Amino acid sequence: MRSYLSNFFFITKKGGMIINFYNRDEIKELLDSDTRLVYADDGVDEVIIRYEDIPDFIVDVNDKFGSKNLKFTDYVSGNFEPIITTFGMFLNKCDPEVRKDIIDRLVKLQTEEIEVKDYKIIAQESQAQSQEPQNPHRPAF
Repeated sequence: MRSYLSNFFFITKKGGMIINFYNRDEIKELLDSDTRLVYADDGVDEVIIRYEDIPDFIVDVNDKFGSKNLKFTDYVSGNFEPIITTFGMFLNKCDPEVRKDIIDRLVKLQTEEIEVKDYKIIAQESQAQSQEPQNPHRPAF
């Protein structure tokens, strides 16, 4: 059985990708910057996203693929204790400082006061390369 994150790499809509990937140059730029990165894990697959994209990622994944429990851990800390776990699109456990950073945007996304912004992920290279989008613009959903 494939997880929903694996399905990201094979699902297309209107000739484009449902999910956007960072290209090699963008990955290098991210790693060379001070941008905080986190692992997003569904228990089978793991991708890397920007810390600031956590609320959008939680809501977007759950909107597109049904209720998905996610775990987020820091990318560089070496500590694999989750900073967030979710029950669907709702927080299950969350570090208090992280909660302060994400709760306002997360609630607005959950209540549809605002829309999910475009974000990108870093995935295993073989998966991302096999699905390079033909159209550089994200399709409308």
